[in-house]
Amino acid sequence: MESGKCNFEEQLDCSWRSPHHGWKCLGPKLEAKRYRLNVAGSRGIGSGSIGGGGVIRNEKGEWVAGFAENLATGRVIEAKLWALYRGLELAWKSGWAPLGVECDSNVALTVVMNQVVHQNHSLFQLVKSCQELLDQNWKCSLGCVSAERNCGAIFLANLGLSMKLGCHYFDVPPPACAPFLVHDECSVAPPGSVAARNVKNQEADRMIQRDTRRKNQRVRKLIQKARRMKNRKVKEDRESVIFTWRIDTFSRLDTFKHYSEPFIIGDLEWRIVIYPKGNKEDYLSVYLDMSDTRALPLGWSRYAKFSLTLVDQLQCSKSITKEIVHVFNACERDCGFKSLVPLSQFYDHGNGYIVNDICIIEAKVAILQDHGIFAPVEPFRKEKEGQGPSNVQPVNVPDFFTRWETPSCEQVPANYHNAASSEQICTELPNISIAKESEVVSSTSADELMDFRGLAKIQEAFVPLLDEVCSCHSSLIECQMKQSPMFIEWAFTALGRVLHFLKTKKVKDMTDDVCTDLELLWKELQIFKFDLAWLKPHVQRALHMNKLVKRAGQVKILRKDVVDLEIENKRLMAKLEVARRDLEKAEGIEEMDMDKELGYGG
Repeated sequence: MESGKCNFEEQLDCSWRSPHHGWKCLGPKLEAKRYRLNVAGSRGIGSGSIGGGGVIRNEKGEWVAGFAENLATGRVIEAKLWALYRGLELAWKSGWAPLGVECDSNVALTVVMNQVVHQNHSLFQLVKSCQELLDQNWKCSLGCVSAERNCGAIFLANLGLSMKLGCHYFDVPPPACAPFLVHDECSVAPPGSVAARNVKNQEADRMIQRDTRRKNQRVRKLIQKARRMKNRKVKEDRESVIFTWRIDTFSRLDTFKHYSEPFIIGDLEWRIVIYPKGNKEDYLSVYLDMSDTRALPLGWSRYAKFSLTLVDQLQCSKSITKEIVHVFNACERDCGFKSLVPLSQFYDHGNGYIVNDICIIEAKVAILQDHGIFAPVEPFRKEKEGQGPSNVQPVNVPDFFTRWETPSCEQVPANYHNAASSEQICTELPNISIAKESEVVSSTSADELMDFRGLAKIQEAFVPLLDEVCSCHSSLIECQMKQSPMFIEWAFTALGRVLHFLKTKKVKDMTDDVCTDLELLWKELQIFKFDLAWLKPHVQRALHMNKLVKRAGQVKILRKDVVDLEIENKRLMAKLEVARRDLEKAEGIEEMDMDKELGYGG
């Protein structure tokens, strides 16, 4: 090197590199998207806990998916191997190929590629699982990468240490991860400090300035890209999580329904509910349930878009996935699919739904937080496709306001059907002149919606009730004419729910829980600014019926006590009469001197 000049060719480019453009897909298309997987593992200082993480990006460097996993305690090599396995599994199941894999551990890559682990070693099965994924029919390459080019994966591995046990998946990058992703793409490091010592002349300064400008431009572009991704995905404030439930010894389940362990999304605990023998039908029934809502405020609601997948363990493309949107609230804490798959097909050993007595169900849940019941909802029908043709059936998506009158069996209070009643209290709630409708409203699909005066599609059971009250109160329609079609649909659905409640419920049904449901429906209805002066007295009177139900229960108990006491009194009177007769007979016997000696005749 000449004195006073810097050899910039010796600089080491540490930035993340997109997959090279020479790859071909093995499928019918000659060109395909290219993906790169970066994985890392970490170990907590002192605690001994380990975590793994990884990120998958496309050829443009855009985030595709990521994951972070808490692996309890162990060694660093275990964390890196588990991260490699999770990343390969996610890419294979999602069909992201061809795939370039980068890991910052040369030891882990050597172990996987050369299988230097003995069969009796504790890591043998994990290494074997990684090799099986690599041997699948796809194009996948392994390579070692420096820590400077693996910052995003290292961050996710450290994030896994602070999370609950298990693997957590991310459709969008966590907010704190963005700087590390930028660092992956932008970092340029010289070898040691050679360049820094030799940069002495103006030419070197100009080159540094030029490189700095380029770097700043790349940083700005990456920041803009991150903002666009945030506006596109995070703008909806949606937190997406994938939870995998593995049910061992499935044949030994002897309960009507079976719950998974809870998993956390945001501030709520969720769980999967399965009916192994079907929910009153010859179909496997699977639901998403909120396990604990006691700490939430009155009137809470959460809008969720979620899918439930019955995994085919033999052929992933035949896994059955159904997707739906739903508003969870105090009255509707669960939602799912009553007819996910016929039981005959589910228990058929020729299919891969139960393998070695193990069943696997996945739930992918996206929550829209802090938007109340008026989150923008676009009903949709969608089939989630696997890596090939699937037997997924179309999804019937419920209306924004879903059924609440008949909660599922796990959320009906024990006293719901056994409320105290009286012989005199058997009439209906205060009658409003509305059409007679006695059918229970079920979860409404698009096929069960009915046009209401050209204004909106409303649940079929509500339409005759709304027609009658709108004929008597024209202001109900007039006050909504300037609103959007979606708002009108929500408004008249809310009104229909209240009317249907008052028409179908009887006084004896008005327990504390049912009154709470009516109060919630009434508060939601008031938000739409209807003129409800004509309806308010009926709602108040219905709420007052709860006291009559309680009073009727007390009267029934007192009446039963009186009857029991009368029966007991009659029994005692009969016993007294018998005692009197016995006494009269005894009084005729000659009196004896009780102090007289018995004697012995001497």
